[in-house]
Amino acid sequence: MSKNKQPKQLNQQHNGFVISRFGQEADIELESGEQIRCHLRRKLENLVCGDNVICETQDNGKSVVVQILPRRSVLERPIRYQGLKAVAANLDQICIVVSIEPDFSELILDKYLVASELAEIPPIIIFNKSDLEAVNDEIKARLNCYQELGYPLVWSSVKSGDGMNQITQKLNDHSSVFVGQSGVGKSSLINYLLPEVEAEVSIISDNSGLGTHTTTASRLYHFGENGRIIDSPGIRDFSMEHVSKERLAFGYIEIHKYSGSCKYRNCIHTKEPNCAVKRAVEEKNIDAGRYQRYLKILAEE
Repeated sequence: MSKNKQPKQLNQQHNGFVISRFGQEADIELESGEQIRCHLRRKLENLVCGDNVICETQDNGKSVVVQILPRRSVLERPIRYQGLKAVAANLDQICIVVSIEPDFSELILDKYLVASELAEIPPIIIFNKSDLEAVNDEIKARLNCYQELGYPLVWSSVKSGDGMNQITQKLNDHSSVFVGQSGVGKSSLINYLLPEVEAEVSIISDNSGLGTHTTTASRLYHFGENGRIIDSPGIRDFSMEHVSKERLAFGYIEIHKYSGSCKYRNCIHTKEPNCAVKRAVEEKNIDAGRYQRYLKILAEE
């Protein structure tokens, strides 16, 4: 497949989709399979990997993206001082990668799951580096509540190969984005699945224990015959500041399930009387840890 070549015919429009975005430029794959570098019109600031677009080759030989076509799904997150920004578009599923290194955080996992639920994009939890000795029974027990809620969970290791066949099966014929903290091994997973990609591997800092940001721009890769994988930059937190108190409960599927039985319609399940959610926590029908993290996110708003 040729890359970064201009279409031969000028003043022609072409359909394609975004492979990667670099400031005011983007790599676009055309329906022919050819990849070209395009400039962006200023009104298309929110263009991201996976977007279907129309680009045009102008008289000066430059290609320009002139339109973003309607999205069937989009994952968004807030960026400080910039507002809500798209991460990836036209997704079938979100692969949330977590690991014991640099640090396993159920709070960040919950935030990604809330974002997935509110975007109506099915999530898959991938616990990477499962071969490490620190991945003990206590760690596995902390993941039980997610499996009981019906979230798919894959234990994976690029060193042992564990779980890689499961991941491959889940990625086939789907458009997926890999998200997670820096250092959890997203790029290593993609290297294993697509060795030809040679994505940079994140190295854990000995001083901070935090992952370094090796993926600086999202990139879309073809997987199998019809699959697509988008590798996104690692982030250390996923803010929920854009989610209202009322909407947050929708992202916690078990809280939403019981909220319809609360006495007050606008109950946010904190101090209100006759709250069905708090009663469900007391009766252990809702995991207490998940509920406490829900309260913590509420307090962050």
